[in-house]
Amino acid sequence: MYLKSLEIQGFKSFPDKTLLQFGSDCTAIVGPNGSGKSNISDAISWVLGEQSTRALRGAKMEDVIFGGTAKRPAVGYAEATLVLDNSDGTLPVDFDEVAITRRMYRNGESEYLINGTVARRMDVLDILHDSGLGTGTHSIISQGSLDSILQSKPEDRRALIEEAAGVLKHKQRKAKSERKLANMDQHLLRARDVVGEVARQLGPLERKAKKARTYQELAVQQAELALSLAVDDLRGLQKEWDAAKEREAALSAELEERRGAIEAAEKAVEELQERIRQETLDAGDLSRRHRAAAAAVERFDSAAMMLRERRRAALGRAGELELSLEAAAVRVVEATGELERARAQAAEAAGERTAVDAKVSDLDAVYRDLGVRRGALEREVSALGKDAERLSSQIEAARRKHAENQEALTHGLAHVQVIESHGAELALELARLQGEAEAAGAAAEEAAGALASLSTDESAARAAVGAAVQSRDAARAALDEARDTHRALTVEIATLEEVERASASDAGEARAWLAEHERELSGVLSPLSHVICAGEGYEALVETLLGTDVATLLVENAGVVREVAALLEGAEVEGEVAFLLRDDADERAGARARRWPGTEAGTGVALIDELAYPSDAAAAVEALLGDVVVCATLDMALAAHGADGLGLRFVTADGSVVWPSGKVSVGGAVIDEGAGALARHRRLESLRAQLAAAVAAVDTAEEAHRMAEEALRHAQAASLELSQSLAACKGRSEAARTAADAAGEKLASCRRELEGVERQRAEAEAVISKARPNVESFEAEIAEATEKLEEAKRRQVELSEELAPLRREAHRVSDSLAEAKLAAATLAERTTYAERVLEARARDLEALDAQTAEHRAQLQVKKVSAARIEPLLALFDDLIAQAQRWTRSLEDQASAAESASSGLHTAATEARAKAHEAHALFDGTTERLSEARVQKGRLELQVEAAVNHITVDCKTPLETALALPPLEDRAPLEDELFKINRRIANLGTINPDAAEEYDELKVRYDYLAAQLEDLDSARRALAKINRVIDARMKEDFVRTYEQVDANFQEIFATLFPGGRANLSLVDPDDMENTGVEVNAQPKGKRIAKMMLLSGGEKSLTALALLFAVYKIRSTPFYILDEVEAALDDSNLRRLAAYIDTLRDETQLIMITHQRRTMEMADVLFGVSMQGDGVTKVISQKLDQALKHAE
Repeated sequence: MYLKSLEIQGFKSFPDKTLLQFGSDCTAIVGPNGSGKSNISDAISWVLGEQSTRALRGAKMEDVIFGGTAKRPAVGYAEATLVLDNSDGTLPVDFDEVAITRRMYRNGESEYLINGTVARRMDVLDILHDSGLGTGTHSIISQGSLDSILQSKPEDRRALIEEAAGVLKHKQRKAKSERKLANMDQHLLRARDVVGEVARQLGPLERKAKKARTYQELAVQQAELALSLAVDDLRGLQKEWDAAKEREAALSAELEERRGAIEAAEKAVEELQERIRQETLDAGDLSRRHRAAAAAVERFDSAAMMLRERRRAALGRAGELELSLEAAAVRVVEATGELERARAQAAEAAGERTAVDAKVSDLDAVYRDLGVRRGALEREVSALGKDAERLSSQIEAARRKHAENQEALTHGLAHVQVIESHGAELALELARLQGEAEAAGAAAEEAAGALASLSTDESAARAAVGAAVQSRDAARAALDEARDTHRALTVEIATLEEVERASASDAGEARAWLAEHERELSGVLSPLSHVICAGEGYEALVETLLGTDVATLLVENAGVVREVAALLEGAEVEGEVAFLLRDDADERAGARARRWPGTEAGTGVALIDELAYPSDAAAAVEALLGDVVVCATLDMALAAHGADGLGLRFVTADGSVVWPSGKVSVGGAVIDEGAGALARHRRLESLRAQLAAAVAAVDTAEEAHRMAEEALRHAQAASLELSQSLAACKGRSEAARTAADAAGEKLASCRRELEGVERQRAEAEAVISKARPNVESFEAEIAEATEKLEEAKRRQVELSEELAPLRREAHRVSDSLAEAKLAAATLAERTTYAERVLEARARDLEALDAQTAEHRAQLQVKKVSAARIEPLLALFDDLIAQAQRWTRSLEDQASAAESASSGLHTAATEARAKAHEAHALFDGTTERLSEARVQKGRLELQVEAAVNHITVDCKTPLETALALPPLEDRAPLEDELFKINRRIANLGTINPDAAEEYDELKVRYDYLAAQLEDLDSARRALAKINRVIDARMKEDFVRTYEQVDANFQEIFATLFPGGRANLSLVDPDDMENTGVEVNAQPKGKRIAKMMLLSGGEKSLTALALLFAVYKIRSTPFYILDEVEAALDDSNLRRLAAYIDTLRDETQLIMITHQRRTMEMADVLFGVSMQGDGVTKVISQKLDQALKHAE
């Protein structure tokens, strides 16, 4: 991963959008001071999450926004974007490029963006955490940060090792865990308070709930037993009612039998009378009269029987009504008894309730009275406690003030003694300082005079140095010019020589081989182009005439040719090589063109006269070019040929040639002037001559530069000596003036101090005079408050002793009151029940009264009916008696006649007797049936009451109740019910909602207890995490510390050859908090303290420590902001060499003024600031710049 680009807009001195494209190599940012170079590193730091305005060189964060200049208005926001190459996946995001943007507005709002998506600062820090970037790292190094590393405390320096070990994230996690633990402790404290309060409420409520549940269980058992007994009562009543019903049915059947018997008896009587009448029909008139009398008797008897039946029915109904009235009377008596009992019970319950209410009222009054008394006592005890606390605080304050005043008094007395002795010393010191001030003033005046003289000399020396510098600069310029000339000539000569070698290569493989092995040959092999030197305008013509012979090698003799041929053959080199022998000159024709007469007439020029060549090569050159005459035009050449008798060649400047044989060549190509081999050799020789002159000029310029440097050094030495003398004199003068000022200040200070001492003595005496009475008053106040405190405590003890029985009595009365309230509630229920029973019995009595009145009215009617029938019966009885007497007389008269029917009359009489007996039995059965019906009605009422008790009081459907199994033994259930009723009465006051309240509170308690247990478990887990983090941090710190120490020793030895350095722990026993000391000793020095190192040594030592850390935990890029500013050339060279070893491992961005640092860079960013206060940036890749320069 590396930094690809940085885009800035509105940040500090970059109001316009500025884009800096970085490579993965080394980048240098250069520019004058104040141009905005460091603003680039500030922008990178700002984007990476820096929050410290001091680190960003500002007073507040809004200072990073461009504030405007005289020519440019301010902008509204600052924005910077870093683009990081993440192709290696260093950052934990799925992007090959990660763009991190930070934007800030003037209203203080700011935002972060990751790849254009709004994010938090924490998100940015999380992404950068394990990459070595972000806050707390040292990927951006400035001169100030180097100083702070060595000047910081050992504990602060420990952060370097922790950052390298990756401990910072563990520390953050630990801090987060500790914050969570603190919050959890608060939650635990609150939870324990709540759980404790709930537990305190749970105990009493649990007892109440148990009592309520016991009551509920007993009430259920009571209801079950009461229901069982009620059902058993109902079943018993039902059996009795069934028996009464069966008896009623039996009596009704018997009554029907009796009625049937009456009907049968009466029918028998009628049949007998009918037989008697039939038997006596023939008895004559007597018989007719007898029959008439008998008929009358029968009619009378029938009417009497009808009346008797009506009377019987009336009397029967009257009997039934009387029975009903009797039953109603019984029921009235029972209802009245029940009513009276209900009234008695209600009165009893009301009386008991009145008594209980009175008891409750009395107990409540007693309880309130006890509460009032107890509250008064408790308030008094509380007030006494507060008074005791107040008196204790007052005593403590008084004691503290007493101690302060006592100390002030003691201190004042001692201070007065010290002040008096100090005043005496100051008086002596004042006299001494007066003399020193006068002496220092005289020395300052003398030093000022010497300083003025030296200042004049030093100014002259500076002027001489300036002149020497100008001379040196002029000599350096001349030297640079001479070196540039020498360099240019050398390059051009090398170029031409390369062209010569290329020409030789073009001539063939053999020619190229000879050119390479020329020094191995015994003879001199020189091409004609090196031998012939043509004048101006003739080089191209000569080269055209020579053609390929221009490359012909001039050799001494044929032996050289044979030797070269053998060498070529031995080297197995192919190709043609032409040679020209020097020793064949005598056999050649020589320079015939000189003998041509036209040369004197001006019609032509002998070419050989326009050439220059060595004398030993004259024969060879003249043999080749001695027959050539140069004419101005072709016509002149043709004319000259016509007059020639020497066999010459006539040529023109444009290359036309007239041969001796008459051959004329025109239109031939002429080599361009200056481009041929002759011109090239001439230029080469000229350049070699110029090079020799340039070498001489460089030597002369170097000597002049050396002399100027020597003169400058002498001038600088003289100026330095004068400057040092001036500085020393200035120092002495300033020291003298400072001493004089100091002496004057000391004198004034001594006078002020003496005045202050006098003032302090007066103040101390005032404090003493004030403190003495205060001490006495505070002692009295302490004694009085102590006495009051003892009295308050004694009274508090008395009240506590008095309050204890009141509290016990209050508890007893509270229990009694609760029991009384329970009894009152029970009696209220009983009263309510008695009132309901009373109302029911009253309603029953009203119904019975209405029924009795109705029955009495009916009875009266029946009795009146029976009474009215009695006279009629008596009348009919008289009539029947008369008719019977008449009938008996008739019978007596007709006895003889009717003797045969006497048995029938007897039978009729017996039948009538039986009919009367049947009527008597019927009346008895009717009476018993009435009694049975009355008993049945009574049982029906009891059954109805039992059913109402089951359905209403027991709240159980009748079907469900009747489904219960029958009781085998009733007595144990009645005993158990009695015991349950007694237990319920003994329970006292019952809160029916206590069980539900207890369950709800218990659920809450269990939930809170579980939460408390979870919090305890979480706290233990967090504590364990902290212990693991501590152990991990300790291990990582120790391991990293050892590695950093070894790296630091190695790098320090590299940067300080022969020097030694190491790290040490302030407290090795406390590895979690120990600081880290830096020990450094350059070669040949004994440094006890790091502050004694020079500025450059401090910088290199700090860099060595940082580089040691970087070797453990490298970062994607390093920004070095003028870290080498304090280094000299040798230290800079060593630092540059070491930094150069880092460029393959990480990206380097260096802000620098040093030329050596710039030479290391692959890319240069030039930063400048114009008059408008806006920073401009230009970039240049050095490799491309070098290509353009070549």
